[in-house]
Amino acid sequence: MIEIAKTTGFGYTRIIGELRKLGIKNISRQTVRNILKEEEIQPGPDRTSNSWTEFLNRHGETLWASDFFSVKSMTARGLRDIYVMVFLNLQTREAIVTESTYRPNSAWVCRQTKKFTEQTRDRQKRPAILIHDRDTKYTKKFRETVEAAGMKTNPLPKASL
Repeated sequence: MIEIAKTTGFGYTRIIGELRKLGIKNISRQTVRNILKEEEIQPGPDRTSNSWTEFLNRHGETLWASDFFSVKSMTARGLRDIYVMVFLNLQTREAIVTESTYRPNSAWVCRQTKKFTEQTRDRQKRPAILIHDRDTKYTKKFRETVEAAGMKTNPLPKASL
């Protein structure tokens, strides 16, 4: 139990669950608490809160959002929309802006996402979660690109904007 707490940082309830998987059934939460307290091991962080502020405090450095915006540009063909993809760290507000395109599609989104992951790969606090809306350009291939970089995607709920 002590080794589980030290190596994983699990809280009391999760440790009890792990012990039950190992066949240790007759142990209470209070017993786990007393043993860890005696060893001066602090319980795992409270992960039960649904507060957005607390979620950001726990994950803010590695939590990023992705979205598109357009800019009007005068070209030889006249006024045209140029689309850009932006990645924003939700704690620091650091923005990484991609190259532009006249026709954004899933392939372009995947290329920009790969460039983003390459640009942030050597950071101590690498991106772990990428939040995005439900734009049709965020396809299965996009999710695979994000997951291949070791991140999770988190699409926003429908009608949340």
